[in-house]
Amino acid sequence: MTPAREVLRVIHGGEELPGVTFYGLVPRGGWAHPDFPVDLWVSGGRVEEFMLYGEVWEIPCWDFALNAWPSGDGWSKSVRETLQWICENGSTVGWMSAEGRPFCDPPFLFDPGCMSGGVLAYITPDGNFECAVDLDGPLQSVQDGTLRSLRSYGRGLVDAVE
Repeated sequence: MTPAREVLRVIHGGEELPGVTFYGLVPRGGWAHPDFPVDLWVSGGRVEEFMLYGEVWEIPCWDFALNAWPSGDGWSKSVRETLQWICENGSTVGWMSAEGRPFCDPPFLFDPGCMSGGVLAYITPDGNFECAVDLDGPLQSVQDGTLRSLRSYGRGLVDAVE
């Protein structure tokens, strides 16, 4: 059983490094591009921001290569606060994943048939939060039923057919 900390990776500067990817979902043109809150992570890290978009939606994304994995409650706290920052800046939902995990653009965003296993943590604007990752245990993701419920937070965006 390989611990999650050994399989969570991002591509940063062409290198595969330990880290995670954060995402948000906003109406097209709705993201103000604030600086990623690296200071929420005790060890810091390096960030590459990029944007996915369609006609009515955009998904701001951050590949976050960590300098070191947080210990104890620091992991869950940093994940939660980062996702909360994403929602506070206008996202209808914020979530975390990693390199190699399933991801689909709308209209299949959060569709379990396409993204099962692709969401490792999430938060909604009303504060509903889950982090399925225990860094010392095997990598786990949120359940498919949770993915279906996340679709409701992005109505009109997650189901947009372009």
